[in-house]
Amino acid sequence: MNDERTPVLRLPLPHPDHLLSEDVLRLREALMALDSQVADKAAASDVLSLLAQEASTRAAADEGVQSDLANAQVSLQTLMETALQQLEAQWSQRFEVLSVRTVDPSRYRQVFANFLEGV
Repeated sequence: MNDERTPVLRLPLPHPDHLLSEDVLRLREALMALDSQVADKAAASDVLSLLAQEASTRAAADEGVQSDLANAQVSLQTLMETALQQLEAQWSQRFEVLSVRTVDPSRYRQVFANFLEGV
């Protein structure tokens, strides 16, 4: 019996010298092997499709996180600027009280009273 096979998948081929009963079994083996190969490729394709969907979902989530981080950074910068402005205003008032005390003691009481009202 000749055992000829296809060059790539190595599937059994029928042969003209074989009896039909012999080739039926060889054809059955070839069809089963093809079925298995097609099923494996379909499963691999499904897995690749799921991986692509997961990658897309993660990329979208990463973009959302990056956007949230950028917004948080802007908010933090605004809060820091506001806090610095408030500190500058407080220290400016305190400095004014101290400078009035040393430069013009007669106005010190009025400036100090105004400062206490603002605190």
